Amino acid sequence: MFRQFSEWFPSIIIVFYKAVTKGSNVKKKSLSVLIDCLRAETDVFATGVIISTVKELWKKNFRLSDIAVERRDVVAIKKARKSALRFLERTVEANTHI
Repeated sequence: MFRQFSEWFPSIIIVFYKAVTKGSNVKKKSLSVLIDCLRAETDVFATGVIISTVKELWKKNFRLSDIAVERRDVVAIKKARKSALRFLERTVEANTHI
């Protein structure tokens, strides 16, 4: 299920985010979906794209470059995945970065 979903979700969420006003709930509504996608995704490139979406939405740097995603750098993407998941889970708990 997540395999097909995660192929188009990251790019579409960015489009939605940029299309709505600043006070939108896009971050809040996408938070649990992004966590689920990061936990379930097995494809390295798709994982990198999901992390890039998190970077764009929250203006965070998980030390993952676009080049690393394009090159499917497994080590860099795994490290960034761990950091992104930790950030998202803490954001759910604290509900302060939204």
